[in-house]
Amino acid sequence: VRSAESWFNQLGPITKYSMILSVGMTVCVHMNWLADMYYVLNWDKISQSFELWRLMTNLVYFGRFDLGFICNLAFYVIYQSKLEDQFVGRIADYVMMLLFTCTIMTAVAYFLQIPLLSNAVLIMLLWVWCRTNEDLHTIFLGMQMPPPYIPW
Repeated sequence: VRSAESWFNQLGPITKYSMILSVGMTVCVHMNWLADMYYVLNWDKISQSFELWRLMTNLVYFGRFDLGFICNLAFYVIYQSKLEDQFVGRIADYVMMLLFTCTIMTAVAYFLQIPLLSNAVLIMLLWVWCRTNEDLHTIFLGMQMPPPYIPW
């Protein structure tokens, strides 16, 4: 049995810090220190008030503390860490993949007026993991299936 500390310490740096950011933002909203609207993409606030953090916080904010948040965060940490483990020694490639995909999603969000992209990032991570592990057979929600079918 692993302790929570050993599990946390074995996470990669990107997974670790994005999880801390996501949980921290959710705690701030839960404690009423900040409104959840503080994290969403609001293009007027970004361009006029230079609230540039909105470009990043919308990518890892999964909403208020509830069962949906726990499930989304669990999937996010699992697949983020699995992908990060596959990029050992090539962390710059992994960061560039994340930057490229998140930039494209943010550009699309501008035109479609999508305020939160965290679920899109989660699906992207899941899809990339599934495409890079096509030959594995995995159990997902109690069913054994090949990874390419999991996102659908």
